[in-house]
Amino acid sequence: MTDLEILRKSIDETDRAMAELFEKRMKTAEQIARYKRDNGIPVRDEKREELLIERNCSYIADEALTPYYAQFIRETIELSCAYQRELMGDI
Repeated sequence: MTDLEILRKSIDETDRAMAELFEKRMKTAEQIARYKRDNGIPVRDEKREELLIERNCSYIADEALTPYYAQFIRETIELSCAYQRELMGDI
């Protein structure tokens, strides 16, 4: 196996783990959507989202990666909110 193949295998393993975590996150978002719908709470909470981004970025050790991770988290939040809106019938 070449060095490139080894590195690609590592990416594949990471992607698989991320897919599992993404599914877990979206299943939790599904539960949150039910709670929000039942309690008349809007999907978006911009203060919470900014705190979430800030907190999660603090987990990144390599500062050069922080803006990329912030974008990744923002996009994940967008997907979660879109899913919640769909579940709540707001589409």
